[in-house]
Amino acid sequence: MKKGLIALICVSVFVTGCEMVKPVASRFPVSAEQAAGRVFFLPTFDDGPVAQRFVEAGKPYPRSEDEMLADLYRTLEVLKSRNITAVFYVLYVQHDPDAPAWSPKHSEDAMRRVFTRGIKAISDNGHAIALHCSDHDEYRKLFLARKAAEDDLKRLMAELDRTGVAYYRTWRVPYGGMRTFMNEQQVAKKLSLPLRNWHIDSHDWTTNSDSTNFLKKAYSSDKKWSDNVVKYLQRDVARTKRRKECWRDILFHVSLRTSSHLKQFLDAIEQKAREVYSKPDDPKFTWLSFDDPIRGAVLHDYLNNESTAASASKPSPASR
Repeated sequence: MKKGLIALICVSVFVTGCEMVKPVASRFPVSAEQAAGRVFFLPTFDDGPVAQRFVEAGKPYPRSEDEMLADLYRTLEVLKSRNITAVFYVLYVQHDPDAPAWSPKHSEDAMRRVFTRGIKAISDNGHAIALHCSDHDEYRKLFLARKAAEDDLKRLMAELDRTGVAYYRTWRVPYGGMRTFMNEQQVAKKLSLPLRNWHIDSHDWTTNSDSTNFLKKAYSSDKKWSDNVVKYLQRDVARTKRRKECWRDILFHVSLRTSSHLKQFLDAIEQKAREVYSKPDDPKFTWLSFDDPIRGAVLHDYLNNESTAASASKPSPASR
């Protein structure tokens, strides 16, 4: 009986797959007049502010708070040097009581301090912050309960509120929702969270801590890994041409390898995008710069939401 049930589940996943999250149309669309014939490319980063290799429970254990944020700082420096706005779908890494006492992961106070430092660094550098999760491991459970996901997101939002930094209550589901049968749409509706996936998948995740041993071994070579990322970036850039939105989002992760190769990856995207969007009637490729007059409008369109700062500044119905 048990073997039969497992076989049925495996066949179901193979035939239908775990459905990928389907975002809805934005409530804040940028008009054609505002876009002025441009298409904005948006790098997005999952799993920060803490380096991806420290996200899950267990080894490796960081020796200092600075070590946990080094990949983020490197990423921010590259984006600053290129005048590129990004969106960070952040993750609150919970403390691990089984971690050695010398590691920041052993202490809840230390983990909150690291999280706050990272969130403030992202905001101070002019980038947008949105929701990913609090316990990344949970989203690999085939039968993850909706209540567990709701509680996970509530904890993440509580920790973000604690930092005092404005963020967007827009959710990128871990793994795009493809590792669980849970109905993410119902979770998002319950918590009033717009959903957002990605257009361009860098495949930088192939050697992340939660990837398979097969992929980690296959791309253990730095050059083979980076060549593979460039291949997928340029493939997906070409596939975005017929999309109607005025933006294209690119999936990256806050990791040592990605931060070390980010300049190369941005060059590859730009090269391919200028080639793909080259006809006179094509929209003109551009990064979303920090000083673009419609930067806020593009972020609202992309994230299908206003930031918590905008929401907080609105008068309550009772005060009107």
